[in-house]
Amino acid sequence: MPLVHAIDWSRPWLAPLRCAGEAVQQGLQAQAVTPLDTALNAAGRAPVRFVPQSALPDGTAYEQFIFDTGCVPTRENLHDFFNGLVWLHFPQTKRRLNQLQAATIAADGVGSVSGPLRDALTLFDENGALLAAPEPLWQALVARDWQRLFIDLRALWSEAQLTLFVIFGTFTGLYGRHEPWRQRLWHQFCGGLMLVLGVALGLWLAHLRVTPLESVGVVAGVSTLLAPLTLWLGLRPAGAVFAVFAVGTLSQLPGLPPLLGLWLTAASALWCLLLGVAGALYSR
Repeated sequence: MPLVHAIDWSRPWLAPLRCAGEAVQQGLQAQAVTPLDTALNAAGRAPVRFVPQSALPDGTAYEQFIFDTGCVPTRENLHDFFNGLVWLHFPQTKRRLNQLQAATIAADGVGSVSGPLRDALTLFDENGALLAAPEPLWQALVARDWQRLFIDLRALWSEAQLTLFVIFGTFTGLYGRHEPWRQRLWHQFCGGLMLVLGVALGLWLAHLRVTPLESVGVVAGVSTLLAPLTLWLGLRPAGAVFAVFAVGTLSQLPGLPPLLGLWLTAASALWCLLLGVAGALYSR
């Protein structure tokens, strides 16, 4: 797994997983042929054991197999590498998510459509946000008092920790996997275009060095304009999730290289679209 060795653990968003990640990385480096599941098992205690993907019988649901056997089928890729790190870092959360998945399968069975609850659990599992913040921030968040949350209590955000997993490809792949491929491609194109435009607007606002209050106003306007458009287009998740997140986050990060940021966003969205097309052609 050469890409694992290229991970830069000094990045702040990888800080929660750094300890376990470096241990697994060292295990993979110790012997060139060490399987990922072996390195994960040796890195620390988890409530499950990691096994090769070949251990998952054909026709058996992935989540049900984990619940029944306590073993996690693991492929030799970055997705399963980070999935294993989350099992090591958030063992009780992962176990609870698996219990809920298994309970849903027991009640509804395994069909061609996983259903809203399993989809929601998968979204949280692969794209969740965990916020540890002082109590005043939580109170303002629950009350949706945005002025107090982002302006009056701005200094308290230095004490907050946010573990964030937002992956455009995972969102579009999860929501579009049961759509006809032409419809899925159109929906992903629209979502990708909104994301790119949101990044462009956020970078432009950062260049203008707008105040936090001005940024909140722009984000509210973007959400108001795009929410009915996403509803009309039939995009999921409902609402301008990516554009709003991009505008609000980037507008308060001055000094970013705008052309590089825009190019990377457009290239990432295009790559997701090409993978979707390739998958559709391969399956035909």
